Amino acid sequence: MMLVVCPTPRGGHIEHAANIARAAFRADGGAVLVSRRGSRAYLAGTADGVAVREVLPDVERWSLPRPVRSAVALVLENLLLVQFLLRHRRELTSVLLEEPRFPLVCALRALFPPVVLFVHNARNHATGNSLWVRFQDRMQSYMASRLKCVVHGAPQFEELRSQGVGDVAQVPLPGFGAVESAAAAELSRPPELDGLDEGSFALCLGEMRENKGFHHAIAAGNAAGCPLVVAGAAHDDAYLGSLRAEAGVESLLLPRFLDAGEFSWLLANCAVLLLPYGRFAAQSGPLSRAMALGKPVIISDNPALEDQARGYVRAVAVDPADTSAFAALIRTCLGGDLDHARHPVEPTAPRGSWETVVEAIRTSAAHG
Repeated sequence: MMLVVCPTPRGGHIEHAANIARAAFRADGGAVLVSRRGSRAYLAGTADGVAVREVLPDVERWSLPRPVRSAVALVLENLLLVQFLLRHRRELTSVLLEEPRFPLVCALRALFPPVVLFVHNARNHATGNSLWVRFQDRMQSYMASRLKCVVHGAPQFEELRSQGVGDVAQVPLPGFGAVESAAAAELSRPPELDGLDEGSFALCLGEMRENKGFHHAIAAGNAAGCPLVVAGAAHDDAYLGSLRAEAGVESLLLPRFLDAGEFSWLLANCAVLLLPYGRFAAQSGPLSRAMALGKPVIISDNPALEDQARGYVRAVAVDPADTSAFAALIRTCLGGDLDHARHPVEPTAPRGSWETVVEAIRTSAAHG
């Protein structure tokens, strides 16, 4: 039985973990997903036999300064996960860590079933040179150099190999899994967008970090003179402030976590998805979902995004800093001229499958 560990209790990360656990359950007849409080409610009705255990501490409820809270949480979640693994090790065949936050599990790996690390961000998306960013980098480097690793896409594979990590398997990021499909069946318009016509707006979606290039999307949206929705959790108050200052009258900012129904509504009803990423070597969940829906997408000329979108005829790449070219493409999509951008098309064929991901994890574990 596979154990999947995901410290993020809601959003795309736990959906990724749940899709892997579901595929493992179908293959083996059993799987366990370990996360924090709230994960069971978030996945209600979609776990399909997977045992969801809320083992890790609920750090968001702690009234501590953020650095202290992060440090205490890291220690506690490592101790609690080690305790859980020791208690259940005879029932497990493999352990998948969805985040590089468990150096103690890595150090004690000889006590457990084979442990595999899924590296979602071979290159840290956080900017700056703070102590926490440096510590995150060291923690991932330590774990990746000692565990078998799995990544999405060739650019991340090459990035890890360039860092001296030898045991890496790569698999494509699949499109819709059962968790996202359930959300897509229950679309929920964000209340801030009441009155916005469906199919009338461009969408920039994801965590509001500087490396995601949201400022380029706002500049292009201003130049295009079109409705633009910018949505996702904000992690940097200074960057969010700059986005608000730059936003034009037709830009709508939703700087918060989106529930699954809202995320699906935005993707289903936008005219075009904008992904003007800069420093990024991973694969994009919004891009994977948009391709599965057959949506037009404007991506940056980023090697990771270009690799992920290769062969998808409704994607076009642009230098996001070229505001006039970016704006012209947005206007084209809103006008329906990019392969009839506002007309429904058949969803694209899935790129890989969750079963393929599980097989890569099991193969890596078998050679651990």
